[in-house]
Amino acid sequence: MLKLTAALVALLALQAKDADLVTKPDMGMSLRRPPKNDEWDAREKGSFFSNSQLCVAHKVDTIAIEVFAQDKATGFGSYNIKDAANGEYKNISGFTGLTDAKKVIATNQKLPGGGAGNVQASYLEMTFKKEDKPMELRMWVFIGKNQNLYKVLMTCDEGMYKKHQKAADFILSTIDIFKVK
Repeated sequence: MLKLTAALVALLALQAKDADLVTKPDMGMSLRRPPKNDEWDAREKGSFFSNSQLCVAHKVDTIAIEVFAQDKATGFGSYNIKDAANGEYKNISGFTGLTDAKKVIATNQKLPGGGAGNVQASYLEMTFKKEDKPMELRMWVFIGKNQNLYKVLMTCDEGMYKKHQKAADFILSTIDIFKVK
């Protein structure tokens, strides 16, 4: 009985240690909420895109980090990450209810803090209005270790990234891409 109790305590301690870990093993990705910070919460659905596979969002302010994974299609030798980022800009610019879409920057850039294994990504930053409310979007598109295409999006009300930059950059730095077994 004592061994069972010790094993249960050890299991609960292990689970408590990883309470901030948000993972999607079948898609080969994970990220962490900021430790000891109850302002951020994992969500089942994305804040801006309802079909994202991982989402961590602020409970009060409008800022969310969403991750999408796309399996490598049969017959494709490789993905063009620059075309993927530009395609998303065109796609988002055409959303119903979004106006004044402007591309701020499109370049190659790594995720803050070396997230996703310090991989080189195609970076897009844009602004737009949603219901006449100014918003910002930052997106990194890259190929993961498992050869899948990943899109990491951060959407927020104008100025929220600067307000929550330390926590948002921490979350971005903890993105891990791994091979699905």
